Amino acid sequence: MSTSSASAPASGSESGSGPESAARDARWPERRLYRTAGLGGIIAVGAWLGQPVVVAVASAAAGDEFATMALLQERPYSGVIEAVIFLGMAVGLFAFVRASSRLVRRRTGPDELTWARVGEAFGYVGAAAWIGVASASLTPFTSVGLGLAETLPDATSQMAVLYANAFLITAFGLTGAIGLGGYAAFLATAGRRAGVIGWPVALIGFAATVALAVPFFVPFSAPWGAVGVLTFVLVAGGAFLLRSRRPAVE
Repeated sequence: MSTSSASAPASGSESGSGPESAARDARWPERRLYRTAGLGGIIAVGAWLGQPVVVAVASAAAGDEFATMALLQERPYSGVIEAVIFLGMAVGLFAFVRASSRLVRRRTGPDELTWARVGEAFGYVGAAAWIGVASASLTPFTSVGLGLAETLPDATSQMAVLYANAFLITAFGLTGAIGLGGYAAFLATAGRRAGVIGWPVALIGFAATVALAVPFFVPFSAPWGAVGVLTFVLVAGGAFLLRSRRPAVE
C-alpha cells in the first residue's frame, strides 16, 4: 500500500504535469504557427527576388528586340522558370496567410470573427493571384503559344498579342498586391490588437497599404505598392520566425 502511494507522485513528476508543463504545451501550437507563417513569408519573398534576375538575364540576351515568338523560342525555359518562381510565391503566401490568420483567430473573440474572415479572404485572394501570374507567364511557352507563330506570322501582330499577355500578368500581379494589402491592413489592426505582431510591424503594414493607393491617385504610375506589400511580408515573416524561437514558458 505504501509502495503504490509513494510511486504515484513520482509518476506524476516524470510525466511533467503541473501549471508550468500545461503552459508549455499550450504554447507549442502557437510556436508552430509562428514558424510556419515566418517560413512562408521568407519563401514567398525569396522566390519573388529571383524573378528580376530572370528578367535581367532575358533582357540582356534579347538586347533591344521586342518580344516575338521567334525570340521566345530561343529561350524556351524562361517561362517555366518564371512559372516556378511565381508558384513558389503562391505556396509561401498561402502558408503565411493560413498560419498567421489562425494565430489571430485563436486570440480574438466572436465579435471580431467576421472581420477576421474578411481579412483572411483578402490574403487568400492575394496568394491565389500569383498562381494566375504563373499561368499567364507559362502560356506563351505552351502549344497555344507555338500556334501563335503559325496563326500570326507577322512579328508586329505577335508583339501585340504578347503585350496583351503582359497586361494580363500585370492584372494578376495587382490583384495579388491588393489582396495582400488588405491582409496587411487586417494584420496591422486585428493582429496588433491580438498581440500577434508588434507596433513596428503594424506600422510597416499600414505604410504598405497606403502605398497601394498611389495608382488610384497618380495615373500611369509604376505599381510600387506591390513592392511595399512584399516588404511587409518579409518583415512580418522575420518577426514571426523570431517569435517562434522564444522559450515556451516566459
